[in-house]
Amino acid sequence: MPNIRKLALPMWKTLNLNSIQEAFSKWKNLQTLTIAPLISLGDTLSLELQAIGDNCRNLTNIKFLYRLDKDLASMIVCSFPSLERLSFRCSYACVDAAISLINGLPNLKIFNLSHCIFTQPNKIRNKIDDNRVSVQPNGVVGKTFRVLGMKPEEELVQTGTKKLVRFMVCASDCTICQDVWEHFGLYNPDRQTLELRYFREEQWKTDEIKEFEF
Repeated sequence: MPNIRKLALPMWKTLNLNSIQEAFSKWKNLQTLTIAPLISLGDTLSLELQAIGDNCRNLTNIKFLYRLDKDLASMIVCSFPSLERLSFRCSYACVDAAISLINGLPNLKIFNLSHCIFTQPNKIRNKIDDNRVSVQPNGVVGKTFRVLGMKPEEELVQTGTKKLVRFMVCASDCTICQDVWEHFGLYNPDRQTLELRYFREEQWKTDEIKEFEF
């Protein structure tokens, strides 16, 4: 299928770098890619994403079904500099990593972080006086904390709304975030359960970038 334009890639633990290079070298017209949960992050993944970016120069839309951290953000900026639409909906998302994507992808127009659990250093949390739901277990002192939703005055929201055509992020009082993440496992989030809830309420139709619809 050399003219394929939209692809959902399953978990690729059985694929090696040569297989990925060979496959994507045939898909020069690929525009939209959804990548299922990744097995591991590291040098191998960096090479795999670079192989996709090198072979698919028309690729402008990517959805990751995986947590966003600083390492993955750096790989995305290096491998897909022409990216226009990016989604990490319903994932864990490091605030600093998200900001680095907004600043590091010059062509990025739409960024979807709706219904994410955001992670930030505790020193930042101490400066924020609000009543958002924290999903850090009570009594646990760690280097980061997790929170549902963003407030308008926070750096991530300010950066996204100023630089992007559309920045999709939930407010701190999003009832879907609170309902799903709190009742279906804060510490061991189940993506399948979350997606099934969306399907039942048909909420997913309005909470995702249209290019990722099949």
